[in-house]
Amino acid sequence: MGFLLKLQRFPYALLTTVIAISGIGVAMLYSAAPNAWQPWAFDHALRLVCGVGLIFVIALTDIRLWFKTAYIFYALALLLLLATLYAPNSVSAKGGTRWLDIGVVVQPSEFVKIALVLALARMANAYATKGGSELFFLFLAVIVIAVPALLILRQPDLGTALILLMTGVAALFAAGLRWLFFILGAGATLFSVPVLWTFLKPYQKQRVFSFLNPESDPLGSSYHIVQSKIALGSGGVFGKGLFRGTQGHLNFLPEKHTDFVFAMFAEELGFFGGCLLIGLYIVLLSLCMGTALKTRHVFGRVLSAGLAATLFLYIFVNLGMVMNLLPVVGVPLPLVSYGGSAMLTAMFALGLVANVHVHRTEWLDRT
Repeated sequence: MGFLLKLQRFPYALLTTVIAISGIGVAMLYSAAPNAWQPWAFDHALRLVCGVGLIFVIALTDIRLWFKTAYIFYALALLLLLATLYAPNSVSAKGGTRWLDIGVVVQPSEFVKIALVLALARMANAYATKGGSELFFLFLAVIVIAVPALLILRQPDLGTALILLMTGVAALFAAGLRWLFFILGAGATLFSVPVLWTFLKPYQKQRVFSFLNPESDPLGSSYHIVQSKIALGSGGVFGKGLFRGTQGHLNFLPEKHTDFVFAMFAEELGFFGGCLLIGLYIVLLSLCMGTALKTRHVFGRVLSAGLAATLFLYIFVNLGMVMNLLPVVGVPLPLVSYGGSAMLTAMFALGLVANVHVHRTEWLDRT
């Protein structure tokens, strides 16, 4: 496929939506900064520019490159997870060891999300084109999903591990597995909840209790969610005005530039602004799923659907956490929250979706 044809097929609507959402992130991080010297907004804007370039580069490369290197990416992601747990340059913070210092601090669990979907997409393509036992394919897929999830649990990072498991399930659904397997899996999960509860750490159980009754400890374990609800409620319909939020500027709202950035956004721009941002996310996810539905090859369909599911889960969990609809977990809001690994991963994922969109009419059956 020629370069000019690739440029014609490039999903510019997807890129425009990404820039709009990330632009909101720049504005919110500028507002969240405690002083003019805090570079949150500048860093986010720089990552946005680099991310746009990354999307173009990934989208215009031959899709067979990503197809052939899918297992290599997965293996490298596992090595990074192992290094996070055992290497001397691992970084611990907030009760977990989830980062690596390689000159810059990165969070390998963010990159595992993409590597997992790439590996499952290639496995699904092989199963669809070469045939074989559906049970054997499912068995291998479960191992591919379970290994990184267990490594992430060791960090410990329960929220990311659960999202990784659900991403794997979404990819398998896109691969066309029978409904029976998902029904049996849901039933087994439901019956295993009492057993899984006994393995949770005390602080994880406390988060569940705080979710069920936020007023039980408003100055302790429930502080985050109580302050988030105050910020959301005080914003009203149209908000207090950009850069005029009191919960964030007076430092009542914790993690205002990362996990709880949406609470600050809703305080300043209100219900209307919150709906606008959610609407942009809906457009973004619709474009990703549209690509999955239009592509001719199984690899592209599973890859686009799996990455769309990953983005959806992060958006859903973050907003649910901020609104006290879900327990508090350390999950950033894609393209808005401050964080280099999260931003780079989201841009990489969207670049792969754009790549599938550009090559949606090609066939990979004999690749």
